[in-house]
Amino acid sequence: MANGISGYGLQVGGRGISSTAGSVGSGIRSPILSASDFSQRLVPREGLVFWCMSDNSSRSKPGVKDNNNRVSLIRDFSRSRNHLRQSSNPRKPTSVTYNGQKTFYFDGSDISSSSGNSQFDFGTGDFTIVLAAYATVQSGGRAVLTNRSSISASGFMVGRFNQKWRFDTKDSGGTSAINTSSNHSSNWNVVFARRSGTSMVLQVWTDGSLAEEVTSTKTARDVDGVQLSMGAPLDRNNDYTGGVSEAYVYNKALSATEQDRILTYMAAKFS
Repeated sequence: MANGISGYGLQVGGRGISSTAGSVGSGIRSPILSASDFSQRLVPREGLVFWCMSDNSSRSKPGVKDNNNRVSLIRDFSRSRNHLRQSSNPRKPTSVTYNGQKTFYFDGSDISSSSGNSQFDFGTGDFTIVLAAYATVQSGGRAVLTNRSSISASGFMVGRFNQKWRFDTKDSGGTSAINTSSNHSSNWNVVFARRSGTSMVLQVWTDGSLAEEVTSTKTARDVDGVQLSMGAPLDRNNDYTGGVSEAYVYNKALSATEQDRILTYMAAKFS
């Protein structure tokens, strides 16, 4: 980690996060930070085209729920208005708490999706995805966050594949994909996926530390899908089971400083 940033009574750096409420990094206490703190001080905003968080401390509600606790709309806080919607009751995720963290829970048949626009058409350009997920053990391909119409279509996917995390892009020429070697299931994972030119990196953070990093040089596949979906691809096959608490999509490769800021906070929050 870099040396970190400081200000407004908040310090973020290689030793964790600290505030007047306590510290993370020493394993003593968790910090007390509101979603507005996170929004104003830590989230890199340049290139941010999607941001959701299941956190009731946010000034705006994270989503719209019906009387049965089903989530019909997951709000996009990036100001790009890429809200994820679901009108069918059997397909709506629910709002639950996993290990003290609020989350959007997908039961293996749920999916939320945006209306679709060119903000998710990255072509052969750079992009970054960061998400906090509580995955269960599942075989086969499972889409957590994707702009593909199906697992086999063109676009990008961050998901579960044969009980491991997978990050890939695909077009008619083939697939560029990297996978973790371990399962990393049944606990909170902070998943970081970045494509910069032909370089791809996939990191999984657990218990506040980097658990695994996979890097490779791949063909810069044409990411031309435009409709973002969470919990399943748009053909509603290969559905994910588990929670998603926060997710970010950038239309650029985050810099080392930006990566440090967001991963330090996320690793501490979901440790």
